[in-house]
Amino acid sequence: SRDPSPLRKYGLVPGGYFLQMARFEPENNVHLTVEAFSRVSTDKKLVLVGGASYETDYVRTLRAAAGSDPRVVLPGFVYDAAIVNELLANAFAYVHGNEAGGTNPGLLQAMGAGCAILARDVSFNREVCGGEADYFDDDAADLAEKIRRMMFVFDDLVLVDDKGLQKVLRNVESHELALALKAA
Repeated sequence: SRDPSPLRKYGLVPGGYFLQMARFEPENNVHLTVEAFSRVSTDKKLVLVGGASYETDYVRTLRAAAGSDPRVVLPGFVYDAAIVNELLANAFAYVHGNEAGGTNPGLLQAMGAGCAILARDVSFNREVCGGEADYFDDDAADLAEKIRRMMFVFDDLVLVDDKGLQKVLRNVESHELALALKAA
């Protein structure tokens, strides 16, 4: 569904945020997403659903970096399936930074919700997403560029449904295409 009312408690609007759901562990690259997002000029927010069961240096560093950017929203773990579904259904895009562990249920949920996907470029993410995602390297500059490109293309398009969003994402292969769409 696309019921934006559960988003209000987090200060979100439909299409106004990137979403990442993960345990705050180094192999899930939440730090990479925060760093990349800090390099992008946008009014969109970054929503990081998840956390860790215990405080570590990684979690403290991550929270400090996220806390320095008012666009970053940290709702913690969200256990209500209806809220998770609405977060996914209303996200501008889903960032999947996991680089270990195989097929991830959160990634499958995001795909099922029709989210545009930015996924860490590892073999199991490519096996799951195939051509239905844009992939980023283990580099904040690369992820920031993919975020910018996605916003550049999608902000100028009126997308009728989620299938249209996925079709556009499959065809975005270069900045030249993005520039051609902008000029059209």
